[in-house]
Amino acid sequence: MPSLIAFLIRHFANGFLLGAAVAMAAILMEPTSMAARLASESPVGLLLVVFALGSSLGMGSLATALWLDVDSDG
Repeated sequence: MPSLIAFLIRHFANGFLLGAAVAMAAILMEPTSMAARLASESPVGLLLVVFALGSSLGMGSLATALWLDVDSDG
């Protein structure tokens, strides 16, 4: 696998997993929130909440990694 593709997948996956953990923590810590209500109605609701936070933090992690990698090259 080319190094750029591995870089993209690694940093996006790390951010996505962090976002998914934050989504699950938010649902567990605040059971009266809209996200918890959506997740309790169906499994698709839980997937939507996890994907919404996971993809946002994944793209943020990837953008930050690209930005910091470009700066370090100098």
